[in-house]
Amino acid sequence: MFDHLRGDEQAIAAPGLLVCHRCSSQIRAAVDYLGRIYDGLQDVDELTPGGHPDGAGSNTVPGPRSPAVDALLVHSDPRSFADVGDHPAALATIAGWARFIREERAHDLAPAQLRATVPAGRISMERELATIRFHWDWLMSLPIVLRLEAEVNELITGLELVRRLNPPPIRIGKCPVVTAIEPLPDGGELPLLCGTSLRVRPDDVEVRCRSCHTVWPRARWHELGDPWADYPHLSAELGVTLGTLKRWASTDGWRSKRSATSGTGVRRLFLRADALASYERYRGPLLGQAG
Repeated sequence: MFDHLRGDEQAIAAPGLLVCHRCSSQIRAAVDYLGRIYDGLQDVDELTPGGHPDGAGSNTVPGPRSPAVDALLVHSDPRSFADVGDHPAALATIAGWARFIREERAHDLAPAQLRATVPAGRISMERELATIRFHWDWLMSLPIVLRLEAEVNELITGLELVRRLNPPPIRIGKCPVVTAIEPLPDGGELPLLCGTSLRVRPDDVEVRCRSCHTVWPRARWHELGDPWADYPHLSAELGVTLGTLKRWASTDGWRSKRSATSGTGVRRLFLRADALASYERYRGPLLGQAG
């Protein structure tokens, strides 16, 4: 930002602006990405327990809404300035920037000209971002461009958490590698397993045990842990959306059972082997699988 070093080179602000062309492009890309990720969050069914991200439709389970749905309601309310966790509400923040631009530019533009720059319709993310893009060079000439960049990136982080683009890792089992042999008094031997908990994210293609350093490719994850798993675990293990898994389970007749949760609810578990068979039928071999 402003005049700064990029590697060993001095980056100079573009004529009439307070940022160089590359920084301006990076901020613009962040603004565009913010619009795309916000649009992706408008499918409330994807964030609702029992919903189908694929759009197949489903009745939701009884009980309170998902925290993600509550967060989405705050992010999409232009009147809300409440924080979602540690992040500000998205639409209200961007609407505030667009309102600031229109008020400040009112001193420089004739009323008719200014009205022509205001997109028609109610407050929406698309409408407010259109105002920001229209006055882009003017924004890049103001010191507050630093604040704009910071707030846009903060909103992106908050929306990614809601959309679960960066979901927390889930446990898929314990490392079964034999790391030692314990002699028994009767002359026998007792194999001691590593037993380290293995956790993965949906986009991982392998997991490395932090204790014995054994690498487990995605194609072998079904060998770890319990042969039964619920939809969230299968989604992370196979890298498949919940809606697709539910369709496969119905079409292919996965074997299932019900298991009581730590609370008062009951969750449905499926044989991981059935899920793997469906994956190979529709998608081919898993990443890391021979052949």
